[in-house]
Amino acid sequence: MIINQPVYLEYGRTDPKVTFLRYTNIVHTLQEAKYLVIDAYTFSEYDNKLDFFETILEEYKNLTLLVDCSTEMLTGDLKFLIESLYSNRILILSNGTSNKTAGIHLANSKIKHIQEDFFIKYYHYYSPELKQNIGVNLNQYLLLTGKPKLEREVLLSKLFKKNLLKYGNVSYFGKEENTEFNSTTYLGIEDYFDSYKDDIQSFKNSLGSNMVLDEEHWTFHPSHTRYYNGVLYKQVDFVVVCESDLNQYRIFHTEKSTKPIQLNKKFILLNKAGALADLKQKFLKYHGRDISELTDWVDTSYDSIEDLNERMDCIVNLIAKETKNKKII
Repeated sequence: MIINQPVYLEYGRTDPKVTFLRYTNIVHTLQEAKYLVIDAYTFSEYDNKLDFFETILEEYKNLTLLVDCSTEMLTGDLKFLIESLYSNRILILSNGTSNKTAGIHLANSKIKHIQEDFFIKYYHYYSPELKQNIGVNLNQYLLLTGKPKLEREVLLSKLFKKNLLKYGNVSYFGKEENTEFNSTTYLGIEDYFDSYKDDIQSFKNSLGSNMVLDEEHWTFHPSHTRYYNGVLYKQVDFVVVCESDLNQYRIFHTEKSTKPIQLNKKFILLNKAGALADLKQKFLKYHGRDISELTDWVDTSYDSIEDLNERMDCIVNLIAKETKNKKII
């Protein structure tokens, strides 16, 4: 998204890892600016945030606070902005809200909230490197799990239990993480997956270390960066996408879904029920592109299964069917 108005960026960044916004009129003082920009990551570093911004907005009467959440969903952490005396001079750009309460609070405030499907609308911002020589196996599927999350560990434990991990190039970075079931990482979904504790532990015990594809460069951190290793995608038959925040009320599409589309690679999508249909509709809407050939090469009825465990089982069975040794089910 292009921002043409004069902006002051002391608290915001142009780093493509953290924003979809492109600023064409960056000024050097607050007096010259129309917008004071702060990004979601810098935002979290400040204490007494309301007082901090109230002071600035009071001093500069023509200034609007632009909160850049273009690579994130808006959470309840920002609800304090609604209490601002200057809420009519606050603009939030985000992929939406992560829960209904935050959305309701925003809708009933004077804050202007522009909700965009940034990852889909601007997926052409990504730049794959296709000439790297990396020492990974020519397996059948790719599964990049990113940050360790409970639903991803459940998926991996299901694949492990059916001996399907050996057919994929899989990354996983939770071996050394403190991701116990009672940790805040799993808040709200630990009870749902409680029966998988032992399966997850068995999967973790089978690992000597984290599952890393590119020994020199690959960690979970590059997931947001615009420059990524396209060779990992090109050398497999299909990609398994495990999306973010499956326990949230709203469908959230990220770079995990758009990268295989950019590279014309077939994929299977683990997201909320209805997310695949939503993704297809939005690519038609924004780009006039029918991605059915990348999605409908397998039975897509999994997309209509409401229960997450059942949807995972269906996807695991699809992966098993598409791998070389079809007797392992």
